Formats: sequence, C-alpha cells, structure tokens
Amino acid sequence: ALHAALEDMETWLNGDSAQVAIFDATNSTSERRNFLKGRLHGRFEYMFLESVCEDQVVLEKNYRLKMKYSPDYKGVEMEKALEDFRERISKYEAVYETISDRSLHYVKLINMVTGRGYMDVNRISGYLPGKMVFFLMQICKALGRARRIWLTRHGESLYNTQGKIGGNSLLSIRGSAYAQLLPQVLESRIPSVGGKKVPVAV
Repeated sequence: ALHAALEDMETWLNGDSAQVAIFDATNSTSERRNFLKGRLHGRFEYMFLESVCEDQVVLEKNYRLKMKYSPDYKGVEMEKALEDFRERISKYEAVYETISDRSLHYVKLINMVTGRGYMDVNRISGYLPGKMVFFLMQICKALGRARRIWLTRHGESLYNTQGKIGGNSLLSIRGSAYAQLLPQVLESRIPSVGGKKVPVAV
C-alpha cells in the first residue's frame, strides 16, 4: 500500500498541473521516514509534520468527535467504537518513534492545542514552507472550544486560465461569480446561538 501510494504521488507531482501533495500516512518509525527521505531527496522538496498531544482530556474529546463522523465507525455504538479505536492507537504506540533526526525537514507540534505547547521547526526555509508554519500556528491556537475552519482558494484569475503562476491578474468571469457567491455560502454555514450568528474571523 505504501509503495502504491508513493507511486501515485510521484506520478501526480511529475504532472504538469501538480504543485503540492500531502502523503497522509503514519510514517511513525525512523526506518519509514528514512526510506521516504531517500525516495524524495533531490527530487522533491518535502517536510514531515508530526503532531503530539499528551493531554488526555483533549484526546478523549477528539476521539469522540472522530467516532461521530468517521465512516469507519458509521452505525457503531460510541463506546464500542472508542474501544476499537483505542486498540488501534495502542498498536501504533507500540512501534512509534518521535522525530529526532535533525537532518530531516520537519515541524513538530507538541501539545499545541492545549495552549501550553510549542513548535519544533527544523530545517524549514523558503516561502511556501514558511507560510505552512505560519498557517499551522494559527489553526493550532487553543480556543477552548470546538470550532470549524473553512478553507477556500481565490476565484479563478485570468492567469489561471492561461496556466500562469504569480502576478496579480484580474479575475476571470467564473472567478468573479465565485467571489460574489462566496460570502453568501459562508454566511449560510455560520451556526446561530440564541438567534444570533456566532462570531467568525476571516
């Protein structure tokens, strides 16, 4: 499965339209990460992202949220789903090795969601990696409550239609229509409490 996924990713990145890929996997051992480094180094820019949380209250809340929406546990009673999920986690914990190799490009988020954590940023440089670190700092802020995060691209630009990157071109007709509709779409998704829309940050 690992090799098939890697081949898919490499095919995608070698295509004309690809810029970024997320290789969503546990990669929870030094051996696995070194294998990936050997495969990617010199061919693609890469960074590992590791999230560590040791706060049992936060973990329990996240587990329950995951059980509620995960297709893996659809139709399964909550306590039974939690029992199975904890068993899966214990198997990962048995082989898990935290990132400590300073030759790797990585960002570690250590207890960031608790409000008492920190980030370990190692060998990260350049515009896009720097933006990713900034983005992670923002979404990991502890707000003390559940929140929704919506991500959207800008509307299609004239440069987009020509396959150009960068610059500051005007929006295309489709891009203008998207920009006009976006506020309404977001507003329709903002929940209300006591008849009032909850505050949002844009």
